[in-house]
Amino acid sequence: MPGSRSVGWGSFDSMVQTLEQGLARGPWLLGDRFTMADVIVGGTLRYMLRFKMMEPTPTFQAYSDRLAARPALQAGEAKNAAVMAEHGLGG
Repeated sequence: MPGSRSVGWGSFDSMVQTLEQGLARGPWLLGDRFTMADVIVGGTLRYMLRFKMMEPTPTFQAYSDRLAARPALQAGEAKNAAVMAEHGLGG
């Protein structure tokens, strides 16, 4: 069986370390420019932090806070909240 690195995945710890290193150049994954990578990775990271699937390191928390401050994310969350309220969901 091939090693995890040779087929495109590694350990959880390796993933966390790689993400920390990627965000160290920040403020976004590709530096100063917000990209689709931030939408995908940032959304996943925010989910994992919310449900305590990852440790909220200072780097991850700061990144999550920057994402939460973006007007488009705030608008999307407001729409989600309205739909949930309309259907009696949430709490």
